[in-house]
Amino acid sequence: MITVFIVAGIATAWVVFYQLNIFFFSSLELNPFVRWIFLPAGIKLLSILLFDYIAIAGLFIGAMITSDILLYPISHLVVVSAISAINPYFAVNISKRCLKLDNLFYNLQASQLLIICFVAAVFNSVAHMIYLNSVKIADTPLQGAISMMIGDFLGCVLVLLLFALAIKLVRKYLSADN
Repeated sequence: MITVFIVAGIATAWVVFYQLNIFFFSSLELNPFVRWIFLPAGIKLLSILLFDYIAIAGLFIGAMITSDILLYPISHLVVVSAISAINPYFAVNISKRCLKLDNLFYNLQASQLLIICFVAAVFNSVAHMIYLNSVKIADTPLQGAISMMIGDFLGCVLVLLLFALAIKLVRKYLSADN
């Protein structure tokens, strides 16, 4: 039962941060798939870091909810949403192996977290551009991949900074009560 709440929470977080992204950064959108800052990329990474493979379902649902079904066939949106949901899982797990991190991320350093953000951004942008180019949705795959990678990386960093700030505020609040 708790898994259902985790999945629903992740899907909700995706939708909320997607809407925040539109509100704050709509002028930085190159096309419906590429943005110079993409906050949901941070939700993807944070969700996988916290909930491992369970997060994939919530990420997929969130991506599907925010997909533009009026512009593209549903089959394309399912594939793009699956890429969005699965890629961060692979990126995190490959990064954990390469950086020799344990499953609980003991002794995780900020520099390692930035590397994980970068790997996730690369995985996501390359996979999306391969698919979007193969179905003739993306007309400039290299430019799109670079822009998407930058947007995902910046989105990851911003969300992780917000998460770190939230943790500090909660700790400060809890320590003030004692």
